[in-house]
Amino acid sequence: MAASRKYDKRALQALIRRVAELDGTEVAVGFFPEAQYGPDNASLPVAQVAWFNERGLGMMVPPRPFMAESFNREEQRFYFAGMKSVWADVLKQGRQTKMKLRALGDHAVGIVKMTIEGWTTPPNSDRWIAIKGKNDPLVFTGKMLDSVTYKVERS
Repeated sequence: MAASRKYDKRALQALIRRVAELDGTEVAVGFFPEAQYGPDNASLPVAQVAWFNERGLGMMVPPRPFMAESFNREEQRFYFAGMKSVWADVLKQGRQTKMKLRALGDHAVGIVKMTIEGWTTPPNSDRWIAIKGKNDPLVFTGKMLDSVTYKVERS
């Protein structure tokens, strides 16, 4: 007499479906096309200003790699913990996956904003400090700081 067992495949099929729904999903953090300076600044994309600050423009604007710093080795543990939480939820019922992805995006935005606000080196030139009234290398109007956001996207 042969032994047989029946397995309920519904739980496995549901897990496969949840994983497939996440395939290609990413939490993108930064500056998106809709963020622009006003017409008095030629509607310049905030992402372009952020890039100029990140990479520098020669002697006029020194590099201030705030985005790279926001995703440095110390911060990576927070991102890994966030992704671990997302996958733990997917393995369970997947009821909080979207919420956990948004929380990861919120956390990353917070880190980028803290990096921008805390940036001190290299300092502004004396001429630029006189124009701004302060030595805050990455904040002038606050537009770049206010424009940091995230999107949960699927490619």
